[in-house]
Amino acid sequence: MNQRLRPAISEPVVLMFSRRQVETCDVNEPLASLRELTADRKVALEFCGRVSLVIDGYNDDPRELFEIPEVRAYLKRLDHEWPYWFFFLSQADDSIQMLESCCATRSR
Repeated sequence: MNQRLRPAISEPVVLMFSRRQVETCDVNEPLASLRELTADRKVALEFCGRVSLVIDGYNDDPRELFEIPEVRAYLKRLDHEWPYWFFFLSQADDSIQMLESCCATRSR
């Protein structure tokens, strides 16, 4: 197994967004946590590749997350406020794919 992926699997950092946060587009709490990751070089290196994104509350929705306008708007706003995802996101799950899908999809 790739040594760089090991912490993402054995010690993941899960950033979970609730449906309420998504629907109100409240990014304050997650932004505070994310900004701690970029507070200094040592912290940043410690969390490199370990962050997994989870959006809770849409399990019964038949749509993919990127098809939900509120989810796309939420992740686009977070991305606008904190553009360091690809250094921190885990390659051991679908976090990168979910973020890319939401940020690349246009609103209809």
